[in-house]
Amino acid sequence: MGEAFLWGALGASALLVGALVAYELRPGRRLIAVVMKSAAYARKGGKGDAFYASRMAKPLEGDVLSRAISQATRGTLPADKVLQGETLARTLHLMNSAEVDRLLAAGTVENLYLRTLSRLSSAAERGHWTGSDDLYLKDLFWALLNSKEFGTNH
Repeated sequence: MGEAFLWGALGASALLVGALVAYELRPGRRLIAVVMKSAAYARKGGKGDAFYASRMAKPLEGDVLSRAISQATRGTLPADKVLQGETLARTLHLMNSAEVDRLLAAGTVENLYLRTLSRLSSAAERGHWTGSDDLYLKDLFWALLNSKEFGTNH
């Protein structure tokens, strides 16, 4: 088998497995060379196919989402089957849930962003959220808990 065939016809993972087998039989610098020449290593280095440059955001699993809401609200939201997957039922449940509404508490805009999104609010976000009464800040908290940024793993 020629070197050109190996690089062209086999996938990067099959090539790396072959290199590992070769390394077991004859340890040396060949494994390092194969890994560094692989397409996967090139993508990790910022070169190559842009398809692998980022990963898709996916919705949090139901139990993870209920724990995240519990942590952000400093309360306890029981796990519920309706929270599984990114469905209309899940969205409606979170928007209209009495359990989530019971856990909401007012705070500062910065504090609510840190508790829900684990980041500070941007200047534009701080400029947008200008209210200071408890109902206004509870509505902000509710909006952050129902945001795409909070409910996905990215």
